[in-house]
Amino acid sequence: MIYFKEETIRGFNWYLSDLKNNIDPDSHFFLGTFRNNKLEMKARSPIYRVLPLNRVSYAPSGSTPLHDSVVNIIRQLDTYLVRYPGPKPIVIIQTDGEDTTSKTNAETVKTLVRERTEAGWKFVLIAMGTNGKLIGSSMGFKAESILDYKTGRIIEAFQSIAKLTQRAAKGEEAVFQLEDHRAQR
Repeated sequence: MIYFKEETIRGFNWYLSDLKNNIDPDSHFFLGTFRNNKLEMKARSPIYRVLPLNRVSYAPSGSTPLHDSVVNIIRQLDTYLVRYPGPKPIVIIQTDGEDTTSKTNAETVKTLVRERTEAGWKFVLIAMGTNGKLIGSSMGFKAESILDYKTGRIIEAFQSIAKLTQRAAKGEEAVFQLEDHRAQR
């Protein structure tokens, strides 16, 4: 995402604004980004308190510790849910490539994703300019919850994610619709 930083910031901020206007303002929102092979948590609060991203708060470094980050997010949510039980999480991962630097293997991620999915969690992957279906399936994500999008289509990808998040927050399946895939062409 380093090469598409500004577009990613605009897309995420559009997504955040849309959610703030369309879901329960007390819905808890976590935001993690990875930089220099480390997950940085940016927000752990009700959505109405989450700040938009900017050039300082979003600074990708070019590496992709995807597996480590997914495991770290799951672990942090596990801990959080012990203290603050509530609705099952919707975990949305955005990537622009395959894992390049993790110590965790895909099979470990797949096991954790399967266990949490069975417990009612929802996992979604949006992948820019890469084979998201391959990346997501290797980590146990359901095919219908993976969206590949082209460079230059970040806003449309976040629009699709917003619709999916709103449906999932109402208890519906976290799956992309046909029009979401068409919007990415």
